[in-house]
Amino acid sequence: MREKKLSFIDIIKLAFGSYLDNDRTVYTMTYKKAVDKHQGSLVLGEELKIKSGVIINVTSTDKS
Repeated sequence: MREKKLSFIDIIKLAFGSYLDNDRTVYTMTYKKAVDKHQGSLVLGEELKIKSGVIINVTSTDKS
């Protein structure tokens, strides 16, 4: 069985439809029940091995 990997940006696009690369938008991402790391946070440049049942929480904050 091949494991699926999603990047930080892939997950942002799934959550919000697009990734805004600017100085005003900050994304925060946490996860539980992932393949190689049971729980933690993901930052730009990292990937996450996905399996059935993984829980990912993504928030977007706009600095005004």
